[in-house]
Amino acid sequence: MREYPILHEKRVVGTLCAEQEGLYTIYTARCEPVGERLRLAVYGTDAHAYLGLMLPARDGRLFLRRRLSRLERSRLPARILFAAEEGIPRPGPEVPAPHRWQRKPDGTLRMGRYVAIPLEKVSAPGVPKHLLRDIGGRRYLVFCL
Repeated sequence: MREYPILHEKRVVGTLCAEQEGLYTIYTARCEPVGERLRLAVYGTDAHAYLGLMLPARDGRLFLRRRLSRLERSRLPARILFAAEEGIPRPGPEVPAPHRWQRKPDGTLRMGRYVAIPLEKVSAPGVPKHLLRDIGGRRYLVFCL
């Protein structure tokens, strides 16, 4: 059985246990009440995924049990580090130095698996701040492919 901490406001409030049961992986989460409910996600080094909604159990603690097949499990991070409320800000990708970027004719930058789009070309409101970077004095939206 693997155990991961459940974090809320930078403190450990419970545990998430992952256990193999035949072809399925059973995820059981228990934590102290941090509200009426908690939308729980698992976070890895490179990704995160929503796991489910934790609701109050009879003892007053929040509880969640999910049974995932191998296919369902594949949408979760390969290496889970912790569980926390869905939507916590994640650090963006480390951005290489400006002189190493390759400028494309459309104004975007490319280097290896990174793509940077000038912010003025992005028309989506509410761009996540952890994806924004300054490169060579200009604001870009950076993605890792």
